[in-house]
Amino acid sequence: MIGTHNSATYKTSILAAQTQQLNITEQSKAGVRVFDLRVRSIENVFAMHYDLVYLGMMFGDIVNQVIEYLREYPFEFVIMFMQKEYVSEANTMTEFEILENKYIKLRDNLIVQFCSVDGIIQKDRGKILWVRGNKGFGKCAATLACDQQNLWKVSPTSTRDDK
Repeated sequence: MIGTHNSATYKTSILAAQTQQLNITEQSKAGVRVFDLRVRSIENVFAMHYDLVYLGMMFGDIVNQVIEYLREYPFEFVIMFMQKEYVSEANTMTEFEILENKYIKLRDNLIVQFCSVDGIIQKDRGKILWVRGNKGFGKCAATLACDQQNLWKVSPTSTRDDK
């Protein structure tokens, strides 16, 4: 599967922080299915960040772009690697509570919080699969080790032994 590093950095004017030129919808239409998203929790929502640099958008903006893409292409699925970036500020909820109350509950079962490599092709089409990166979101999303991530690079009918 194709993924992008620091997927939301397309909007920043700080060239050292910019790793993408296409927005999330454009990346999706170009074949990207795995997004590396760095968020900072501020006042019980997630702001898109690259270290201390605010990227000019909120996480909800990204989710809405992906949902719009999935409505247009309902047989696809998108994996979002979430990672905590920089320091949290002025929150009254935990990361898990923010994720659940501000994003998951509002999206009508379009978000799969605990996914696994086994069977995702069949049951999770048209959905966002939440996976955590190495920072934050400990109990809110699945963690995939590198060897499991590599399984997603093979065809849906392949098994680990086929590689």
